[in-house]
Amino acid sequence: MIIDRLKSLFGRPNVQRTKSPRVRIELDNSYSLMYAIGDVHGRLDLLRQLEARIIGDGNQTAGQKLIVQLGDLIDRGPHSAQTIDHMLSRPPAGWERRAILGNHEMTLCDALENSRVFERWLGFGGIETLGSYGIGQREIQSALGSSRRVAELIHTVIPPEHIQFLQNLPLTIRVGNTVFAHAGGRPGIAWATQEERDLLWYAGQRDDIRADQKIIVHGHEIVAQPEIYPGRINVDTGAYSTGTLSAIRLENNAPPRIIQITAA
Repeated sequence: MIIDRLKSLFGRPNVQRTKSPRVRIELDNSYSLMYAIGDVHGRLDLLRQLEARIIGDGNQTAGQKLIVQLGDLIDRGPHSAQTIDHMLSRPPAGWERRAILGNHEMTLCDALENSRVFERWLGFGGIETLGSYGIGQREIQSALGSSRRVAELIHTVIPPEHIQFLQNLPLTIRVGNTVFAHAGGRPGIAWATQEERDLLWYAGQRDDIRADQKIIVHGHEIVAQPEIYPGRINVDTGAYSTGTLSAIRLENNAPPRIIQITAA
């Protein structure tokens, strides 16, 4: 099958972007608690359970609370469309829900306009995402090789509010000295001058201690348990393959605390 060959040929799209850079936003440092959730990859079942546990934990503390999704909400797992629906739903009173851009969201956005990226994305988790919108292999095959047919296919089945959500995701969020960035970036470079590609795709040596006193909270690289260092925290425990979705609880004058859900 064509789709099976695509999945074996294209492990990671190599996309060189020429569009305007994504925004890097700063939020007021007034939250009583913050929680960051690692890569969900379409595991809505785990996300719902973990968020319920987070809310139960945070409701014991007064003040406004923030939940940040660290990117890669989509692809690989079975419920990408439903995960975006969840992100667009209203959080409980006293809570704010935010998400940043991951390399998988960026790849889907690029696939809207480039059939070659679309074909690579299929082997990168895109088949599962399209399946969550009810698109089968016949429809996918009919679009291959044509940017116009790819755009028509995606825009026909993916709700415009989902596309707008993906296209408007910020590259990073900063709250005080805490920076949320999907892949964390390269070592030895100030967070504000990190290149977009490294904030989305970088994998390698990192700054565990930072001279600027920032704490970079990221996902992107799967670890057995969240890594907590003075200068960075990695929260990606590979939910789509391991069945474990992790979050980190951040509070002023308190050490970070891990919250997890594991599929039964």
